[in-house]
Amino acid sequence: MDHLLGGDMIATTDDFLKIRVIFRKLGGQWVALQNGDIVHILLLEKVITAWGKAPGRKRETEDT
Repeated sequence: MDHLLGGDMIATTDDFLKIRVIFRKLGGQWVALQNGDIVHILLLEKVITAWGKAPGRKRETEDT
């Protein structure tokens, strides 16, 4: 997530759970990801990027 969105993106435990669930629902496999399967890496990248662009995402450096 830090690599794609920057290290100052605020993510809660619930956000990580949502990303994990969506990745799996889209057919993502953690074993394939661990083995370096590019299809699964790109899928997780898309899920994380979409999450980061969703309305309401905040960064530590933003004024609240």
